[in-house]
Amino acid sequence: MPAITQAESAPILRFPQLEGLRAYMAWWVFVGHILASCTFETAWLPGALRALRTNGYAVIVFIILSGFVITHMLSSRRLSYKEFLINRFFRVWPALAVTAVIGIIALPWIAHTTHAFTQAISPGKPDGWEGFAWPLHMARPWSYLMANLSLFHGALPRSWLPEAYSTQGWSVSLEWQFYLIAPLFLLGLRRSPVLALLASLGFIIVGENLPVGGWNSFLPAQLHYFVLGILSYKAFGYLAQNKLQHPELFPRLFWPCGLLLLILSPELRQCLMMSYDYSPSPLLPIGLWLLTLAIMLDAHGPRPPAMAVRLSWVLDNPATRFLGRISYSTYLLHFFVINALMPIVIQHAALHDKYKAALWLLVAGTPIVILVSWLSYRFIETPGIKFAKYLNSR
Repeated sequence: MPAITQAESAPILRFPQLEGLRAYMAWWVFVGHILASCTFETAWLPGALRALRTNGYAVIVFIILSGFVITHMLSSRRLSYKEFLINRFFRVWPALAVTAVIGIIALPWIAHTTHAFTQAISPGKPDGWEGFAWPLHMARPWSYLMANLSLFHGALPRSWLPEAYSTQGWSVSLEWQFYLIAPLFLLGLRRSPVLALLASLGFIIVGENLPVGGWNSFLPAQLHYFVLGILSYKAFGYLAQNKLQHPELFPRLFWPCGLLLLILSPELRQCLMMSYDYSPSPLLPIGLWLLTLAIMLDAHGPRPPAMAVRLSWVLDNPATRFLGRISYSTYLLHFFVINALMPIVIQHAALHDKYKAALWLLVAGTPIVILVSWLSYRFIETPGIKFAKYLNSR
């Protein structure tokens, strides 16, 4: 099959800082789910904890990062459409399949444990989204399992299967939808950038009004973040290849832009003004992404500033590289660890003390999540990656 992607001269072969960024984002999701499980309300938390509780921001960074990395993959290697999809399918599906099967089997126990935990630390508090969706899943477990195994559970009409997306699996379906169109979109972007961007805008406008998916799991609801990642890669490549007369100026532009977005974000503004007014905004994750680009550009230069070297080390060191490698399993499996620890926390932590319960879940859960994630990476993800290479080599 002819290659649908055309290899371009890549400015850099690896982006080690992005592995660390994955690690931080996966653990942001973990901490956010601990706070959610302990019934912390986003609007009444101080700025830093509010940001951690709003762990959907971490998923936005994941989405932008995915647009960047997939563009790099398709720009630096000649791949047929079939080879690309085989590569991506066996990268994301095996761990998701195991998670979906465990989730469906354990769902009655998970629902009971979550309810008991919620009532123990916050009597009378509703169970939240899960309390609404889980009865639907338990009524038709095989339908929901097959939807998740298809990877299209985030793109099904809501009239067919309400709340088909799973707790973390919704974003995996979103990724798969992006993979299906990414090579074609990049081909169009190379041939007619304006037309490709207008087509994506039309796709967003039309798709957002369709009764499809949920929890922003249908691609049109998040496509703009993927496009931001794609354009970030194009800009990074242009700057890193020193095509401009003064390329060292451009990291200096990313720095203030990223910092400005952080300052304007509701979370930091709330910290500075000691206010509890709150309206979620993507400024924080986009600001973090721009700062990451600034760090990578500065570190990639011939004479990187000392501050850029230090910040690059924060993203790229042995610990973050390890946690980054296992971050996909961390993202998928941490919820099971939280639920497994809930009965223990109820027994040993003071009841009605959600602060102590959250601390117990964090301290006890961290080493377990790392171990489970490594086992999943070693025995589920890695065989899938190798099998994809085998199929594409035939």
